[in-house]
Amino acid sequence: MSGPIPTASASDGTKLCPFCAESIKSAAIKCKHCGADLAVRHPDDARKSGPRSGIRVIGLVLFAIVCGFLSYATVSYINRDPEEVRSANGIRDCRAVQNDELQGLDDRRLARSMCDLLERKHLERFRRSP
Repeated sequence: MSGPIPTASASDGTKLCPFCAESIKSAAIKCKHCGADLAVRHPDDARKSGPRSGIRVIGLVLFAIVCGFLSYATVSYINRDPEEVRSANGIRDCRAVQNDELQGLDDRRLARSMCDLLERKHLERFRRSP
């Protein structure tokens, strides 16, 4: 199925779309087949526009957000009081006992009330949740 490649000439007032290769009017600024923008631009602008540049911008923004979050998390973790860390670990261990299904119902209720008490004391002392 090799044949001559169809071309559009300026004499019939058409040109080929550089994106989809369909024949369009020479004066067209947008392709009716693929919707591509055909407006004349500065060569540097052509590289900056398009779907890939949007993806790059989104990627850079997400990268900056993740880096900011990791920086904040690292600094806040490093600056934590060792006593606060011990308190948070104790509450975590208490919740593990509370959720242990091998314990009896009364033991789990007691653990829950103790965990709630530890959490309230932690909030009073450190002003943030464990």
